[in-house]
Amino acid sequence: MEPSEPDPWKPEVHEKYWYLEFWGGVCVRTWIGEDFDWQRWEAGNCFKSCELAEQARDKLKAVLLNFHKQCL
Repeated sequence: MEPSEPDPWKPEVHEKYWYLEFWGGVCVRTWIGEDFDWQRWEAGNCFKSCELAEQARDKLKAVLLNFHKQCL
């Protein structure tokens, strides 16, 4: 049996996390456990730092641009 993937990092209550907005911006928020916090976490959109969020944004942008090229 192969080991399962570890769960994505989840902030503790009152801990800051960074996430991507739909327009590609990076935002910071304090985790309080409300629905929006959990929805971001479940989508893999919680990052320990601004730099990690920016790296994820850049990778996602590259994937989307490649997808659009293939659709032409």
